[in-house]
Amino acid sequence: DITIETTVNKDLSVDQIAKIEAPSILIINSPTKVNCQSIMPDVPCKMETKNNKTILTGNLNVTKNSNITVIQKNNVLKYSDKMFVNGYQNKLISCTYTLKMPYKITKSNADNITGNTATWLNPHELIYAESDIPQFPIFSIIVVVMVIIVFIILKRKI
Repeated sequence: DITIETTVNKDLSVDQIAKIEAPSILIINSPTKVNCQSIMPDVPCKMETKNNKTILTGNLNVTKNSNITVIQKNNVLKYSDKMFVNGYQNKLISCTYTLKMPYKITKSNADNITGNTATWLNPHELIYAESDIPQFPIFSIIVVVMVIIVFIILKRKI
């Protein structure tokens, strides 16, 4: 199984972690040596075994990843990743792509959306999500300040 966990931060930076999980017996009996560098070259990663499964976890360097775009325009945060535009090709290994945005996701082509998290199962197209950035309610603040001022003035007169 492959899991890709992506987090978009409020400063528009992106953190992305890839996890590859396989039964340990497949790794042990592999005709070639399996390690982080053979599976995820150029990615700092660690390899561990838990419950008869081997897990490789790597932090992907998003700044070098031209597939990902994050833009903020008109109080909307837009995220896209072209990694799977040509489809996820491996039918034997499942892939789960999870995206966490800093705000509630309002539009996406994900299979599942819960609050600020979207999930794609075996993605086969552009990964896309949007979040509306909450606006500072200036009008509400002005009204509250005016009510407080009126209240103070009326209280002084009493």
